[in-house]
Amino acid sequence: FDSNPADYRDVRYKLGQLTEKDAVVLNLASYGGDCHVGFQLCHAIKDCKAKTLVKVLQPCFSMGAIMACCGDSLVMNPETFLMFHNYSGSNRGKGGEMLLSAKEQDQWLHRSFKYFCSPFLTDVELDRLHQDGDVYVRSWDKGLKKRMKRHFK
Repeated sequence: FDSNPADYRDVRYKLGQLTEKDAVVLNLASYGGDCHVGFQLCHAIKDCKAKTLVKVLQPCFSMGAIMACCGDSLVMNPETFLMFHNYSGSNRGKGGEMLLSAKEQDQWLHRSFKYFCSPFLTDVELDRLHQDGDVYVRSWDKGLKKRMKRHFK
């Protein structure tokens, strides 16, 4: 997802126009991208009134993995995975401003991970992300069905 929200305006609009009578399949294959744009799409998926099936076509990294958690159900093609990691970015300004900004972004993103990805990701996994660790969820994991049942009710 590039950093221009206007590039995804049509997708957000179309998701907002769907009703309870509709169903939509969102095909994902993503290296990730800008979290500001990605979270707009995540909210649009979660707010969509239609039944939303997210289908992972290829491995999905970063924002793509988070987005996979936002629909009503999830299907992962064989030999695919979701890769979650803590954010990366840059910051400019005076020293104190950069420290405050980094702390605020860290809290915001940790809360966003929990909002979009819990209980798909466990509290232990969310803490691992917050400590700069990575979490992989693979289509061949033995606990995948249990994880999906826990998250997609």
